Amino acid sequence: MTNAPRHIAIIMDGNGRWAKTHNKKRSYGHKAGAQTVHKVIEAGAKAGVKYLTFFTFSTENWQRPREEVTFLMRLIPKTINRYLQEMYENNIKIKIIGNIDVLPKNAQKQLKHAEELCSKNDTITVIFAINYGSRQDIIQTTKSICIDVCDGLVEPENIDEIFFSNCLSTAKIPEPDLLIRTSGEQRISNFLLWEIANSVIYITKTSWPDFNEGDLLTAIDFFNSKK
Repeated sequence: MTNAPRHIAIIMDGNGRWAKTHNKKRSYGHKAGAQTVHKVIEAGAKAGVKYLTFFTFSTENWQRPREEVTFLMRLIPKTINRYLQEMYENNIKIKIIGNIDVLPKNAQKQLKHAEELCSKNDTITVIFAINYGSRQDIIQTTKSICIDVCDGLVEPENIDEIFFSNCLSTAKIPEPDLLIRTSGEQRISNFLLWEIANSVIYITKTSWPDFNEGDLLTAIDFFNSKK
């Protein structure tokens, strides 16, 4: 595969509906989806992608049933930890964006450890957006800049798109070239609203647990057809 986009962001959708088609609980779909993440990271690295961002848990996901939220809070760090040594050995860098300070303490500890362990790797950077909401990120960034202006640390005339981008939680991460959403939904769902201003958007009806290397390459082909 040539001409792979530098950065692919993915809204992983359809775990629950996929589980329902298999007459299983939603947790079954989330487990299958977690395994797909690992496969897509491998496929992305193989294709030459340098950044992969996964919308892992949104700020809106707290509204889901408590049992499901509790399960996800255990599954997310557990899955990252399961593949952590492999990612480290494969020179994969891990970055977490979103407010993880409200997550269970053990989850925070595991996520921060994973990020620190792989911080110097550079073959591909995998970003997990956890308790992330783009509107919230933009509001927090705006508040921080306002404080700096009031304190005389920033001159208003120096605030431009580049300055603002460098204050977001995605600072130093290239903007996504391609945004993929699975399961056929045609919504952005409060994900990287500022960053995807110029991204190619690819929507597939394939549910996330069924998404594979072939689906990723099809999305990359779609991206290249739009250049």
